[in-house]
Amino acid sequence: MTITEQFAAQVRAAIVQTPFVVTPIERGFVVEFNLHDDRWWLFLQHHNISATMRYTVTVDEQRRRFRINDTLKRIRWRSGLANGGLTASFGASIQSGRVIYRNVLITGTGPDGGFVEYSPERERARIKQIGIDLGLKPGMGTHALIGLWGAVGAVPAVAIVGGIVWGIVALLNR
Repeated sequence: MTITEQFAAQVRAAIVQTPFVVTPIERGFVVEFNLHDDRWWLFLQHHNISATMRYTVTVDEQRRRFRINDTLKRIRWRSGLANGGLTASFGASIQSGRVIYRNVLITGTGPDGGFVEYSPERERARIKQIGIDLGLKPGMGTHALIGLWGAVGAVPAVAIVGGIVWGIVALLNR
């Protein structure tokens, strides 16, 4: 069993009584709401869940590192009567990278009668700790790395553009 398979198996075991499911992908796995299981679908509907968090975990087995990329999806749906007629509106948004979403905590009784608690930050912390316990080092997510390289690349770009502008102004002032 590879380290990625061990990681996914341990996360799967840790979230067995939660509305999440672990799905293997190339070089990692995804942890997200289990919308294919009727019992959890009804539970999520009952608690009016309109935002879902998806954690995409990629593992570099050679370097013994892992990354977690968060994707927050929000859906808004409204219908009813307004201004003497029927109205309907729909909206959706997606945020990806390192998403801090502390303000959601849902507690209640799950379909099996057990206590269910959901906090996106706690689930993410659990995944991260399992990876660390397996001897893997956490790394920045893909979007954070893109932002970092963009910032690092912006400094020389600004210097080059500034130098070109300074050179043009110097030539025009001769």
